[in-house]
Amino acid sequence: MEEAGLDYRATKDLDIVLCIEALDKRFINQFWKFVSEGNYQIRKRATGEKCFYRFTNPQNRNFPTMLEILSKKADALGERNAGTIVPMIIEDEIVSLSAILLEQDYYNFILSLKVEIDDLVIADERCIIPLKARAWLDLTERKREGAEVRSTDIKKHKNDVYRMSQLLNAIPIKNVPNQISEDIQNFVNAINDEDMLLKQLGIENTSIKEISEQLIIVYCSN
Repeated sequence: MEEAGLDYRATKDLDIVLCIEALDKRFINQFWKFVSEGNYQIRKRATGEKCFYRFTNPQNRNFPTMLEILSKKADALGERNAGTIVPMIIEDEIVSLSAILLEQDYYNFILSLKVEIDDLVIADERCIIPLKARAWLDLTERKREGAEVRSTDIKKHKNDVYRMSQLLNAIPIKNVPNQISEDIQNFVNAINDEDMLLKQLGIENTSIKEISEQLIIVYCSN
């Protein structure tokens, strides 16, 4: 976003998508070395074949404050450090943005659009926007049903969609899964912000209506 001249919300955590198809022993060894050097507290939640890891409170403050990893394979990271892994309550997985990746459509979508920058494979704005929109929809619904969800957590996902939409080209993405197109359409139908919010977010020369139209063009033109 810096390269595009846009402000962004700083983050201290790191969400990691493990592509099981590409995992090997070397990667797993390097990953646990990273966790060890950061001296993280490790939590794990496993249900059937899926597994969610959260690494928090690193003693080395030069490391990310939190790592969140979702894997469709329960033993993807092996059993190393098993003695330091404690159970994670189910709410942690439900409210996590990463949990959406349990859905095959989202997982495949990210793999199809991944890009490499400075030898690092990342999910760019085309991938992250649908994830953020879906997270906003899920958290909004949970709060409506009476769950304890912080309003700030809901707002940040929506605001990130607004910010990252400024990086999109108005070019339809080919073969967008129906589920993702539906989520974007539901997001557009649900938002009701005033344009003043965009100025507060440092977004100029556009409107909520224009952002909505662009999202529809990019994700719902199949």
